[in-house]
Amino acid sequence: MADKTLYQPGETAKMLITFSEPIDEALLTLERDRVEQQSLLSHPANWLTLQRLNDTQYEARVPVSNSFSPNITFSVLYTRNGQYSFQNAGIKVAVPQLDIRVKTDKTHYQPGELVNVELTSLLKGKPVSAQLTVGVVDEMIYALQPEIAPNIGKFFYPLGRNNVRTSSILSFISYDQALSSEPVAPGATNRSERRVKMLERPRREEVDTAAWMPSLTTDKQGKAYFTFLMPDSLTRWRITARGMNGDGLVGQGRAYLRSEKNLYMKWSMPTVYRVGDKPAAGLFIFSQQDNEPVALVTKFAGAEMRQTLTLHKGANYISLTQNIQQSGLLSAELQQNGQVQDSISTKLSFVDNSWPVEQQKNVMLGGGENALMLPEQASNIRLQSSETPQEIFRNNLDALVDEPWGGVINTGSRLIPLSLAWRSLADHQSAAANDIRQMIQDNRLRLMQLAGPGARFTWWG
Repeated sequence: MADKTLYQPGETAKMLITFSEPIDEALLTLERDRVEQQSLLSHPANWLTLQRLNDTQYEARVPVSNSFSPNITFSVLYTRNGQYSFQNAGIKVAVPQLDIRVKTDKTHYQPGELVNVELTSLLKGKPVSAQLTVGVVDEMIYALQPEIAPNIGKFFYPLGRNNVRTSSILSFISYDQALSSEPVAPGATNRSERRVKMLERPRREEVDTAAWMPSLTTDKQGKAYFTFLMPDSLTRWRITARGMNGDGLVGQGRAYLRSEKNLYMKWSMPTVYRVGDKPAAGLFIFSQQDNEPVALVTKFAGAEMRQTLTLHKGANYISLTQNIQQSGLLSAELQQNGQVQDSISTKLSFVDNSWPVEQQKNVMLGGGENALMLPEQASNIRLQSSETPQEIFRNNLDALVDEPWGGVINTGSRLIPLSLAWRSLADHQSAAANDIRQMIQDNRLRLMQLAGPGARFTWWG
């Protein structure tokens, strides 16, 4: 049993050794990749000192050196009356790490404000130059997925595994006889419980990363600075800085800041409508105070409407009075005491309620003007001129190729344009001809595989 869980280089680890019976001899070792040191209980080596406390207890004192970092294993083994006993304990040594501090000029910001960030890198309390990587992310993403990146110190300086294996023929029974017949209990599942969704959440821009600085270098005073604009998202932001100095020592630091407003708006309406719809336009106004008088100014299609409101604390739904019957930009501005507190805008679109269907029409052209007689909402019009029946047939080859993939119709339809393309090639030994020939063979084979009993094709094939 060790007296501490973590040691600094230069300290002495005190290991209390307790035997179940009086023991005069045992093997003491330090192990990691191999047996680093060894000693007998009766004749201590120079890497440790032993003190007998009583017949069954000893205290071993092991000076901790830098070579022990990040950890090493202290083991004790003895045999008595044909019985083999073994136990070990770890000696964990602290690895010097950079102290990276993150500081902002204030803790709360409004969207659009400039955020000033100061970074400081220290080693044992003294400034040191280091290479840093900094990210500023919306902390709500960690509600969906916890942080998967390990601590940078544990990543570069993980605890070493004890690669020394200790065994004795005295404890051998027989192959597969020492295994427990009891079934192993299944491990606990690692999943997050689904939380109840909020009815209305704060406004959020489609941005989860406010700033990303992959390469920053602190000066000799251990200082570095950067700025970024606060996104239009009302949330809590996490600043994470990780760094390494020229000696390979690493460290990381973290800070938090919030973006918030006492008054802000959020649309509560679709942005795409069908022609003929009569939108019930509205929005939410979120207030941090109760009985707060404000003015709401909305603009659409050159018309301006002004409403005087008294808000309660929380979410307030406001119906807009605009008559919206066409596409355009709808904007809203929230004023208090003559000052603009928030402003938002969105583009509204009205689309035709008829479903677009591809149509094809053959027109015989004569002299003068020829009326095409197209539908009123026709779009994406393409003209193809054909003088012979063969050209008319070839103009439809694209439709044969575009048949839905996987069925009999498509597989059979693709054989027609592929066969014509292969015949039109001047050199049937070229690479393109070989590719087309292989595609024809593949489609023929697929067509045969789709055939059912009696070489008949089912309606679902």
